[in-house]
Amino acid sequence: MPVLWMSAVVLSGCQDDYHSPPARPEAPAGGDASEADMLAPLDLIYVCGNKFLATNSTPSPVQVSYRLVGSGEIGRLDLPGPDEHPGHSETELETVERGVVELYLGDDRVARRRNEGRPCGAAAISASFAATTQTASGEWSDPFPWPVVALHLSLLPNGKVLSWGHSGAPQVWNPATGNFSAAPSPAWLFCAGHSLLADGRVLVTGGHMTNGHGLPDINIFTPSTESWSRSTPMRRGRWYPTNTTMGNGEVVILAGKDEAGSVVDEPEVWSTGGVRMLTTASRTLAYYPRAFLAPNGQLFYAGHAVNS
Repeated sequence: MPVLWMSAVVLSGCQDDYHSPPARPEAPAGGDASEADMLAPLDLIYVCGNKFLATNSTPSPVQVSYRLVGSGEIGRLDLPGPDEHPGHSETELETVERGVVELYLGDDRVARRRNEGRPCGAAAISASFAATTQTASGEWSDPFPWPVVALHLSLLPNGKVLSWGHSGAPQVWNPATGNFSAAPSPAWLFCAGHSLLADGRVLVTGGHMTNGHGLPDINIFTPSTESWSRSTPMRRGRWYPTNTTMGNGEVVILAGKDEAGSVVDEPEVWSTGGVRMLTTASRTLAYYPRAFLAPNGQLFYAGHAVNS
């Protein structure tokens, strides 16, 4: 199996000594440090315009200071601790002027990110797109109730939709009739990974024990019978893994946390009748890494970090 690793607005204008970052020598305005594959414990992500995200993946809330290099613009941010799911919190920071932003914890600079000048907002709509008819462009229906909070969804080959959430039985929705049918699963599938197999079945890996602790189970949903079956379990549990179905029908399973709450570095590969571990392809990845089948048959990891 070839695996290819390709790699609320907070604005402070306070200028008094109490709210100002400690005095520091001015750093050059260019050449911010390159972004690694994974976020640093405290980091900055450039978004667009003068907007950045200050991230905190440490266990506790942190107060940091920031400044715009080459100007007097400074301020402080209170970064909450990470919530349970993405592994880091995000706090929006929008500067008045454009420039390089530095983030400090006390007197220590922990992050530096340049403003890339990317415009915010949607691109202008082309005349040809604007002229499309309702039939060509589609339309939204009125909202309608769903039996569960559908955190996980799979569009099935028969046009129906399989969904499940944190609680309640998985549901199959028939768009043609608007009806739902319950499809109770053998395991708690919240925070699992899932992908379609070549034959139209849905392979579901992992699941929920408690927050941050995953099941080793592999379950398969068959659309024609709307029923579940168990497959060979993984060697370790996974909470928030990603499945990628490869061209040969095998499924690569990445990331997640196991039964003990430890990050699973080793990918596993499911194929009919068994699971094997890729011990030479270890890589620490965040929850639900973005992974896709590339045209050359290899696995393309697209993020979430900028330089992944």
